[in-house]
Amino acid sequence: MNLNTARKLNAALSISGITAIMALAPNVYAQTTSTTWTKCASENGTCSVSGTQQVRYGANGSFVTKTVTGSVQCTNAVFGDPIPGVVKECDVASTTSSTSTTTTAPTTTTTSGTDTTTWTGCASENGTCTIPGTRQVRYGANSSYVYKTLSTSTQCSNSVFGDPAPGVVKHCDYASSTVSTSTSPTTTTTTSPTTSTTTNTSTTNTSTTSGARDKYKQPFAVNSIWNMPIGSGAVYVPANISGNPAPGQWVRMPQMDEEHIIMKPTSPITTVNYSSAGWNSGANRCGATGGALKQVPMPSDYVVPNNIENSSAAFLMADGHTIAQMQPFARCSTGASATALVTFPDVDLFGDGRTGAHGGSGLSAIGGSLRIGELRPGSQGPNHALKVNVYAKQALYKCTTASACYRWPANNADGYAVGWYGAESNNGNAAVKMGALLALPASLNISSLGLETEPAKQLAWTLQNYGAYIVDDTYAPQFAINAENGPDGSFKTQFQADYGFAFEQLVSNASSSPWVRDIQRLVQALNVVDNNGPNSIGGGGTPRQPLAAPIQ
Repeated sequence: MNLNTARKLNAALSISGITAIMALAPNVYAQTTSTTWTKCASENGTCSVSGTQQVRYGANGSFVTKTVTGSVQCTNAVFGDPIPGVVKECDVASTTSSTSTTTTAPTTTTTSGTDTTTWTGCASENGTCTIPGTRQVRYGANSSYVYKTLSTSTQCSNSVFGDPAPGVVKHCDYASSTVSTSTSPTTTTTTSPTTSTTTNTSTTNTSTTSGARDKYKQPFAVNSIWNMPIGSGAVYVPANISGNPAPGQWVRMPQMDEEHIIMKPTSPITTVNYSSAGWNSGANRCGATGGALKQVPMPSDYVVPNNIENSSAAFLMADGHTIAQMQPFARCSTGASATALVTFPDVDLFGDGRTGAHGGSGLSAIGGSLRIGELRPGSQGPNHALKVNVYAKQALYKCTTASACYRWPANNADGYAVGWYGAESNNGNAAVKMGALLALPASLNISSLGLETEPAKQLAWTLQNYGAYIVDDTYAPQFAINAENGPDGSFKTQFQADYGFAFEQLVSNASSSPWVRDIQRLVQALNVVDNNGPNSIGGGGTPRQPLAAPIQ
């Protein structure tokens, strides 16, 4: 937990009603396009094209596209790196199209009526939206959008579109069909369109492909830290985390850090008010002590009682893209307003999903969580990275400046880190900082650990193939794993029903609990992937597992 997080009051609440939209493009097109991609060079090679053509660079459905005349080097230096740690290639487009054009005057349009357009996510804010043919593209969030009709790739940014939703993380989508309507130079009034959002992995396919993953259960981009496997280039450093961090009957091994994951964008809107209770001893989070922080969709019967836990929360907003996060969250009775101490910057469901409501690291409250439906009997371990909390006073590096207390992908450490982290053990292991990626090394034969329980064997598979990020401090001698507790159910309850024993158990039960013994074995075997970084997620090289399926 981060007891020193500053209060952030977000005064920008949802605005309903008529939204004015600038129709900036004077031409409206009706076009049918078919694109075929042909490999023209491997990574670091030269792609030669005839005349001027579209060239894409990447792999596994993640590409950057440029218009090229003559030839181009197929490198990260030219295109950027759309999928770190994976061998890429260049492909050239072969496109045939038939286009008719109607010229109209620019209009200011506030739309009304029913619009059943399907919108496909193409870029997060400041990314590049690649458009298959001539499409209407919208930029914004929370039902506030600017629309343009475009036929080439575009930067998804305020400089191109203007800012339709100040202070909110935005995104770009393109319409599912080519433009085939015309407008008159008049202002009309209509209601906000009914939309659904999907994403695609090629310029010719806007539908969900076979094997696509559920965006609500495993969100974010293919190359998100939460979805990337460990790579063959990973450099391992022993973490030396204790399986028994302190003597005493109250040490949990494991503990569960429950996260309130509320992916219900059509639920009733609930106001979240400021509460100064935080983690103050004896304070009650049920009562607001300030004004509105945020308005979020949440089932009216979902209740989070007063507690002293981290209580991070993540909400999918009504636009189907924006994820709002806050901490510590409480909603103490059915239909009531809710409270939190602090909100965090919004992230995009289709973006990298790195940041969020774990105050000790600034990392996500939804990415990396054990979700309902995972770790079930007869299953394989989750195919994504996990999140853990450690006893920072013992397990983390003893840092002397704030910037030395954390490492990428963390944005920060706890405000009390200097003087606390590593102080009990005088920990000099600089690899083990807040944000470190922990994993079982590739050279480890998991069977050698002597694991006794099925869920521990599944966790071992995940820890060797995807790892787990340190996202918070337990602030007491524990080892915690982050898991879902939301309207879809409680992971803790599911686990108890599946295996007949509690997920959370005391280390003092080790002599009689195979589960406790297994967690101790896993914790003591953990290493840090020391070369994990923005250009080598999971250590780089060949991923140990296939990349995540396209998002659904």
